[in-house]
Amino acid sequence: MILRQDYIQEGITCFGSAVIRVAPDFASMTIEVGNVDGNPKTAFSKTKEAARKLNTFLQTREKIDSRSSQVSLKEEQEYVNNRWKHVGYRASIQFHVIIKDVTQVEEIISGAVETGVDKIVSFSFGTSALKEHRALARRNAIEAAFDKARNYCMAANVELGEVVRIEDVNPDFTSPYRESHVQNQSTDLSESSQAIDPGSIPVNGAVQVTFKIISKNFKEAA
Repeated sequence: MILRQDYIQEGITCFGSAVIRVAPDFASMTIEVGNVDGNPKTAFSKTKEAARKLNTFLQTREKIDSRSSQVSLKEEQEYVNNRWKHVGYRASIQFHVIIKDVTQVEEIISGAVETGVDKIVSFSFGTSALKEHRALARRNAIEAAFDKARNYCMAANVELGEVVRIEDVNPDFTSPYRESHVQNQSTDLSESSQAIDPGSIPVNGAVQVTFKIISKNFKEAA
């Protein structure tokens, strides 16, 4: 006599996610120098001089990669007495900077401000071992999906069967809030003296796994 397990066709699908925190080993930022003047040519000339000073400063620092990334010239307005008023033209030049020693971040930002930088467009800490950390987070996410599936099956009085589908999920869009170490909004650097602590950064993994489930009602098979 052979005992046969009956698979329930619908199965069970579970989402699993995991977050590991790692120490960053580089910082990435986009900074901007700019000037406003009634004459667009003058505004651009002043901005080029500020950019030259910034570039000279960055070139003297070790473990830094930098390049100019965007040049713009636009009309500058201010809101006065319930109306927009033309005040001149703003010329700006952005630089993308990679800092390979995170202990130098505060010093480099302070030095950049002294040369004329007036805005930080974006800033983030990162890790050069992201691939390895992401792989671990994904393995942990698989384990989380298995744990959740086992718990459901125990409550439903069925047994967990084999995996029939694994779907990778973007972990940045799986919860009502997004935990991120990236700051993409523009920031005024006039108070850049405050300490910048890299702390740790999250590396996320997420997956959706579909399993077969097995009925505990065994049937005899001839």
